[in-house]
Amino acid sequence: MNMPAKVCLGAGAFLVMSGGLLAITGFAMGAQTHLDLDWGRAHKSETPVDTGAPHVEEGTALPAFSRLDVDVSIGDVTVEYGGEYGISLTGWGGIQLEYELDGDTLKVRSGAGDWELSDWEHEVAAVITLPEGVALESADIRTALGDVTLTGVTAGTLAAGSEMGSLALYGVEAADAALAVSMGDLTAEGLTTRSSCTVENAMGDVYLDGNFRGNTECTLSMGDLELYTGEPIDDYGLDMHLSMGELTLNGSEQRPVMTSPGGPHSLKVTSDMGDVRVEFGG
Repeated sequence: MNMPAKVCLGAGAFLVMSGGLLAITGFAMGAQTHLDLDWGRAHKSETPVDTGAPHVEEGTALPAFSRLDVDVSIGDVTVEYGGEYGISLTGWGGIQLEYELDGDTLKVRSGAGDWELSDWEHEVAAVITLPEGVALESADIRTALGDVTLTGVTAGTLAAGSEMGSLALYGVEAADAALAVSMGDLTAEGLTTRSSCTVENAMGDVYLDGNFRGNTECTLSMGDLELYTGEPIDDYGLDMHLSMGELTLNGSEQRPVMTSPGGPHSLKVTSDMGDVRVEFGG
């Protein structure tokens, strides 16, 4: 990352730290420390709720499903292969997760309970398991606050993201993939896309390693991109546009704005602030 980027990131970190200090000061002086929020289906009222013990619903076996639809306000989401169709949910206080089977679609949503800001300190999570070798028709997995982790998942169409948290994919395969993070890092190891792959990150680094066929497009506002693919560079048409940062292709530094014709695949990268490094296979 170059010096202007470091300056901007440093300024952002200062603002975040200042906000934290103001919050701590307000708490010490007896100011209101809760918020009246209406975020999705999770609602915080002014009346405190008894946080009590965590609510855990684990190891629930499910009938077979071919579509996955997860959209929660708060919570980590994990999808992995684990012997059978199943789900485990963990909540705390008023922050609960719910699921239902709607035909061939498994849906996971945030509950409608009241929650305290202190509930955020505890684990809220959904873990979904699939039998080995099963390919989903589609998977749409999103959380507003939390991490998303996918391991060994195969889907026709895949959409995954987090507004504030990390997104990690390991050994994932999809015809079309759309990955998005607003504030956090995005990591994909062993990712295979056969038709298209779009990656967006507003603030955070992106690491991609796999085989990307068809059209691949990466858009970053603030953060570095590292992309490694087994496909040769001659198989790609390239469209690179960096506003502030260094561009490196196969170890060679390039102009920040460049286009190059290629074969059956395309790679487009747009970066406002950050370095981009791309390594192609032989």
